[in-house]
Amino acid sequence: MALARSGLRAGPPEGKGPGFAELFGALPVAVLVIDPDGRIAHANPACELMLNHSESAMVGQPYDAILLPPEDYADRRDGHGFAAFDIEIEAVRGPRVRVDFVESLVADRPGWRIVTLHHAPHARRVAQGADRTAGARAAVGAAAMLAHEIKNPLSGIRGAAQLL
Repeated sequence: MALARSGLRAGPPEGKGPGFAELFGALPVAVLVIDPDGRIAHANPACELMLNHSESAMVGQPYDAILLPPEDYADRRDGHGFAAFDIEIEAVRGPRVRVDFVESLVADRPGWRIVTLHHAPHARRVAQGADRTAGARAAVGAAAMLAHEIKNPLSGIRGAAQLL
């Protein structure tokens, strides 16, 4: 198994709960583990589905042979993570996908990185659409209120003219 080869512990002692492989496989977010040489060490099932590659086909491959990195990725600084939100990525064998791309360093494992890919922008676009809809309603409401204020004084003047 790829987990054993990488030196990552496969799980807790027998009967003590799920092991790393089970937890990693159950994550709903696409995750890639990148080794110090820039090669893919692990990919969870969500990542396999998103990138249209099996883990066995990805393991050992250079990261950029599977996934074309975001535009600003080359500008990242060593020793720091990287994040790009609501971007379009392209897998070599998969479709273009809009994602939040986050790369983190693995503590106590120099050179190891974890890349997560979230399908979050859809929810963000829905929320932005709701904000625009609320703004449009507010504008219509303001126009209606202004029309009422203009109409009221004219009604008052007309009523006064009738009294005279």
